[in-house]
Amino acid sequence: MADENDNAAAKLEVEPIPGTATITRLIDFPRMHEPAKGLIWENTFEFPGGTGESVNWDKYAPPPDEVHRLGKQRQIAKQVGRPEFAYAGYIPAVTEQVRTIRTARGHGFDVEHVPSEGKYHAEIRRRVSDVNPLNKGDKGELRLALQRTFGPLIPCPPDLPD
Repeated sequence: MADENDNAAAKLEVEPIPGTATITRLIDFPRMHEPAKGLIWENTFEFPGGTGESVNWDKYAPPPDEVHRLGKQRQIAKQVGRPEFAYAGYIPAVTEQVRTIRTARGHGFDVEHVPSEGKYHAEIRRRVSDVNPLNKGDKGELRLALQRTFGPLIPCPPDLPD
């Protein structure tokens, strides 16, 4: 029994994500992307209640194939309650470029491995300055910085099986 517990704990070990790693954000239709509008950045990174935003770490979810597979799995699960939900594709970024974002008032981002939701799972979290409280303008500046840091949408291939 101890071996099983040790194996379970090892699977959830938090690892440092190197700066050279690629992270990917799954993009949903219709909330984050509409063909006529493109990416809807206000909905792509929201940080509701100050929580982190999910991304995938390329060590365990190498793009494009594994990321698209995760996106399709998510689509199938979400469509049970929301039939209109679809996986549109993903946007990539280099971890160090996200971590080096810094606003004029000293806010930025951390990228951390969070394997409790899957070994591929990581989160981008706001790093708030010790001196300046986070305000609406700071949030907009941070969102714009992410928009400039993440690459364009890599669409889901239409022939990808469910």
